[in-house]
Amino acid sequence: MKRLGFLFLASILLLPNAAPAQVASPAPAASAPAEAAGVVRETLANGLRVIVLPNKLAPVATTYVSYGVGSDDDTMPGIAHATEHMLFRGTSDVSGGQLADIAARMGAEYNAFTTDQYTLYYYKFPAAYADVVLHLEADRMANAAIRAQDWATERGAIEQEIRAQESRPLHAVSMKLRERFFAGTPFATASAGTVPSFEKMTADDIRAFYRAWYKPSNATLIVAGDVDPQRTLADVHRHFDAIPAGEVPARKPIEVPPLASSSLEEPIDFPVGVGVLAYRQPGSNDADYAASRVLAQVFSSGRGVLADLTATGKTLGVLSFTNQYPEMGAGFLLAIPARGSTPQAAQSLLSGVLDDYRTNGVPAELIDAARTRLLSEQAYQQSSISGLGLAWADANAQHRTPDAVYAAIANVTADDVNRVLRTYYTADHRLSIVLTPKPSSTVPKTDPSAGIEHVGFTPTMHEPLPAWAQSALKAPLHPPSGEIGARPHRLANGMRYAVRRETAAPTVVVSGVIRTSPLLYEPKGKDGVHLLVDALLPWGTTTYDRKGYEAQLDAIAASAALGESFALKVQAKDFERGIALLADGMLHPAFAPSAFAIVRANTMQSVALADKLPKTKAELAQRLALYPAGDPRRRDVTEQTIAGSSLDDAKRWYRFAFRPDETTLAIVGDVAPERADAAIRKYFGAWKAAGAPPSFRFPQLRAKAKQAQTVTVKVPTNVQSEVTLKQVFPMRRDDADYVPLLLANTMLSGEGTGSLLMEELRTHRGYVYTADSDFNVNAAGAEFSISFSSDPKNVGRANAAVVAMIKRLQSAPLSAVELQRAKALLLAQRVLPLDSYAGVAADMLAGVKDGYTESDESWFWNALLRTTPGQIQHALRRIDADHFVRVIVEPGS
Repeated sequence: MKRLGFLFLASILLLPNAAPAQVASPAPAASAPAEAAGVVRETLANGLRVIVLPNKLAPVATTYVSYGVGSDDDTMPGIAHATEHMLFRGTSDVSGGQLADIAARMGAEYNAFTTDQYTLYYYKFPAAYADVVLHLEADRMANAAIRAQDWATERGAIEQEIRAQESRPLHAVSMKLRERFFAGTPFATASAGTVPSFEKMTADDIRAFYRAWYKPSNATLIVAGDVDPQRTLADVHRHFDAIPAGEVPARKPIEVPPLASSSLEEPIDFPVGVGVLAYRQPGSNDADYAASRVLAQVFSSGRGVLADLTATGKTLGVLSFTNQYPEMGAGFLLAIPARGSTPQAAQSLLSGVLDDYRTNGVPAELIDAARTRLLSEQAYQQSSISGLGLAWADANAQHRTPDAVYAAIANVTADDVNRVLRTYYTADHRLSIVLTPKPSSTVPKTDPSAGIEHVGFTPTMHEPLPAWAQSALKAPLHPPSGEIGARPHRLANGMRYAVRRETAAPTVVVSGVIRTSPLLYEPKGKDGVHLLVDALLPWGTTTYDRKGYEAQLDAIAASAALGESFALKVQAKDFERGIALLADGMLHPAFAPSAFAIVRANTMQSVALADKLPKTKAELAQRLALYPAGDPRRRDVTEQTIAGSSLDDAKRWYRFAFRPDETTLAIVGDVAPERADAAIRKYFGAWKAAGAPPSFRFPQLRAKAKQAQTVTVKVPTNVQSEVTLKQVFPMRRDDADYVPLLLANTMLSGEGTGSLLMEELRTHRGYVYTADSDFNVNAAGAEFSISFSSDPKNVGRANAAVVAMIKRLQSAPLSAVELQRAKALLLAQRVLPLDSYAGVAADMLAGVKDGYTESDESWFWNALLRTTPGQIQHALRRIDADHFVRVIVEPGS
């Protein structure tokens, strides 16, 4: 599906400090729920603050350890960031390789990130391993080794991370904007560090920084999930009590000079321009901070004047970003001009909206709706274990109590919001940015790893684990309990649904999928008409117009997404009203001609931009090479096919594809099954299908690839080559080789930097920067691929190494230890997402789009646990290593 997401554009543009900023949304980034039932809070004698948040939603737990030190405290550029990396390279008790091995055997996800003011480390893992993670965190709080030889190798990884950030197409522009916007503050510099600084930095420098700041008195430990609070607290005492408290250096106060009005115009190697307005906002310590949060929520409202700019076709899209520090905040408004317009005109539209708000005031109904939505997050945040923990971590980092956050928001008045707008959003104190496009340019390729922490460590040799870890990890693997799903129901019209009652939060999540196949059934020359239908549904119903529908959702602080995949998030007390609105949006779309004209124009522009993406070009080239002439999988959505689709075409597709007998719902949350059943029958029971159901039968795939093929895509903005090797072959999920191939894929790439591909291609041979694999089975068959990025000179050698690896795995079985790690990882990958209502709902719908509707997955878990090395060896012989279709995206024109 071709959609050029506006968040993608924002990531390309990389506004000053926009990476950690959050798109304005109902979720308050710096707040946490009030004192929920069962929460345990204690401060140890050494000053460590401990918060335990029990949540029995899934057998999953999350830990966050937040240290009150960040890049503002750097003694040399990037040293806080370097310290974060080195805490994954081992302690006096556990080496970096052993730490990575322990995480893999738990099936844990883990990472860390450094902000200007704090550094956060997190693990997400099966809850049975909580004590193991507490042991690891206590050990590195007190005993990080930070050896010179480890820094010598980690320096290369962190410098590569910095170079990836600097390779973003607009890095130089974004740094210029940051320096100007944050002038006179520590926020004006690159917080992650610089390559020259890391070249000068020594392990002794990092160790001194670590010893100065990494103290229990400067840290908070949060444990959320399926844990017993008192037992967890006892384990915390056992691991952390012996660590001395210590004192941390005094901080210099940060003075924030006023922002003088200025403007900046820069050409960019991008096919569309952007107009931006940047303003200072109250910091999180300011009395007006809560009012600024409400104002940011108003800016994101679908009923606001900013949204009208897109709804009337004046812009392709408008985004609002916010970010805050204790001393100051930042607000950015970004407008992407519609075709035929200019960035200057788009920026002028933004300015006009703000002028109107300053003159006439922000509409009171939008302020009320924004405040209600922000307050509702107090309930919604409890429906996610990791989200709940992170919310508390954010609040703690800003030294705010959970109760105080929501009390401040509840007390915000319309006068407060208008005062903030008129004080901060003024022409005298703003930075105006115009980024003008180069019409002939393509959308530049960005490193997907840029700006993402990579703290994983690839062991260079096998090391036996410490005795305590061996004991903790020796328990046999067990599949999750059978309570994940729920008994399916079917209405008379064929619609399927299932309800899972959960009481962790007084909210409900509804997720729905309609099985469709545009590739098989869209009329010739009208490819993409399904995109128009999905885009039209939010534009109102026969009951409410676009703003009226948004107002109804605002009234109950609910959110709804409409389309072939649809969803509802609603408080339990408003469940019936939410279902009524969801059904109205799905069953009674207005299909207004005026809306269609704007949607089609915007979709044409988005598709035209997407077609310039190197990824889009490569995917099309790959499909053309994989499938023979006439195969529907060769079809492509273009600007011309969108232009050739009419409103009547959209209506016909809706009548054909949106049918109850191809629809499945998952309902998760604090709602009794009987209550959910009554609502679904009332609001969806009268839905009728038109005509016979579609068959979804694709042409038969060849059992083996016919020949090897190479397709090359030249991209002027690329600095490295990106290679994908792919095969397709017939397979269903009940095939005996399905689970073994899933395990093989997990061993190839599931452990990140510790995976077989990364060990072979990067650690041992140094051919690639990144490597990955993918295996997927859907209604059309199986797809297996391996991808890597490398210098152009290494493409052939890396390709040969991949082929040799596949052949080696086909000829000799893997060790039992490697297989056990893969099983643990695959089990965890299926269990860890269940830590939220949305994750449970997604699991209940897994496979539905491909026609798999079975609710009992015991067969999968049994097959997984029984799989042997020999079965994996046999299954891999389905891959013809000599006949991959290879697509190379390389520098050049």
